[in-house]
Amino acid sequence: MHEQRGHEVSLTAGYLINTENQRTDYRSGNEFHLDYLVAQHFSPRLAVGFPAYWYKQMSGDDARFLRSFNLGRFRGESAGVGLAMLFKPKISGKDVNLTLKWVHDVYAWRRIEGSEMMFAVALKLWPWSDGRTTLGTAAPTTQE
Repeated sequence: MHEQRGHEVSLTAGYLINTENQRTDYRSGNEFHLDYLVAQHFSPRLAVGFPAYWYKQMSGDDARFLRSFNLGRFRGESAGVGLAMLFKPKISGKDVNLTLKWVHDVYAWRRIEGSEMMFAVALKLWPWSDGRTTLGTAAPTTQE
């Protein structure tokens, strides 16, 4: 983030390795996703931005019924863009991050196309302000 102007550009990549569901004999393919955000911070406590993503299934799904009917190994791909708002209020003396994000699919191949809305709450639980380093008793203090 640019400290004086408040511009932010964030990029996150992830790779998901899926295993077989023993009850259904179905294994989803492995997945790659790239998420990014371009945002403007209007203050240390408020930002608005444009999130986007690209998703690609790197290996095909596999199941007995797919092989039985010669249906092939399905792979999907999709991309989307949207709007996001980040608000950081102080609640009981602690910073709390509230994020509201809406993303609409602009491209989908072999995937359901639509929109998603997400609301997230994040707060720092440790270290505590009273000096504790665990959930137990407070850390000893020194007297001068």
